[in-house]
Amino acid sequence: MDKPFNRFVFFSCLCFLFLLVGCGKKGPLQAPLVHLPQAVKQIKAFQRGAALYLEWDFKPVYTDGTSLEFPLTLEVWLAKQGGESENQSLSADLNQEDFEKAAEIVARLVIQEPTESIKGQWKLDLTHPESFRQKYVLALRLLDKRQRKSLFSPLVTLTPQNLPQPPGDLQAEVKEKAIVLKWSKPTGFLLKTAGTPLKLKGYHVYRREPEGQWLRLTKKPLGQRIYEDKNFKFGQIYFYKVRAVVNDQEPYIETDDSREIKVEPKDVFPPPPPSGLVAIGSQQGIALSWEPSPAKDVAGYKIWRRREDERAFQLLTPQPLSELSFIDTQVVAGYFYEYYLTAVDQAGNESQKSPIVREKKGEEDENLSFSLSKENSIWGTGRRSTKTHSGFGFPAFSSGQGDHTPGRSEDTASG
Repeated sequence: MDKPFNRFVFFSCLCFLFLLVGCGKKGPLQAPLVHLPQAVKQIKAFQRGAALYLEWDFKPVYTDGTSLEFPLTLEVWLAKQGGESENQSLSADLNQEDFEKAAEIVARLVIQEPTESIKGQWKLDLTHPESFRQKYVLALRLLDKRQRKSLFSPLVTLTPQNLPQPPGDLQAEVKEKAIVLKWSKPTGFLLKTAGTPLKLKGYHVYRREPEGQWLRLTKKPLGQRIYEDKNFKFGQIYFYKVRAVVNDQEPYIETDDSREIKVEPKDVFPPPPPSGLVAIGSQQGIALSWEPSPAKDVAGYKIWRRREDERAFQLLTPQPLSELSFIDTQVVAGYFYEYYLTAVDQAGNESQKSPIVREKKGEEDENLSFSLSKENSIWGTGRRSTKTHSGFGFPAFSSGQGDHTPGRSEDTASG
């Protein structure tokens, strides 16, 4: 058979097979995929004073999880029931279609900048007594850059309550361990003719720092009109406010804010004095040892001295000592000396005096020999105490500490 004829037959069969494979039954037409914004799911509504609040927190994504195209538009929808509203049959059980017919858009919020999470709040003031006789159903709807709409968020329903007025007369007192807040109970209610007023369950306390957000300090409503804020720092500025609460579980129904007060606590509180002051005389001088003040912000200790023939105490250490021991070498044999200490904190506050101790320099005894070992090379043949005490033995003493020239004196009456 001729070769060109064979090639023709081969290619004809090949084309026929392709036609068989390509032929088949046509399926139904598929609708094109449309990117729709994911509906807002995390939403809550509550009353505070004479206003209703709607808050939200969501991630701006499409239903398939991809990021939305900005800018976005967030619509706030509201439907009312009762009072003079035409929607007398409105119910919290509305489906989304019926809600869209009954509600209206009361706010459009434009979000320009792309972000991973969107949080916000919308407020509706109740400006008329009639507002308290209505039921409010609220929802959100999100639109992307091309105005493609999400489904509605879950519907939330609020019925306003006749709440008490805010707490009054908020005051603060700074103490060493806490900022103590006190206030007076509310006087009266928002309305006089809007049903039975709600009784108080307690109070919430709020605090913020400059440029900061308000944080609630109370986990549960307080049953008393006093609060101690122990988590503070001296020199920092704080702002406080209080709200009364009429229910005992989340979401809390609160009154309007009390007046806001500013507090700048200053450290004017002296530390406790040191304790356990002990004096021991030796030929080299008089050694002092003591227990530290329990205050955490102690900067050091001052030592005061008076000889038995002097009237006033003199300050031996103009610069407070950080150590817990001291040797006074500037003493004269044969005289008794009295000592007391004060503690000074980092703010410069000085404690009360420690108890006074009395001691004199040890006298040399030619009949008493001693070794020059490490233990007694400091003490020589002076009087020794066998009592155990932190600092006894005074290995860390610097005799130079006793070379301070007295720069301050205190009269006996103050000692």
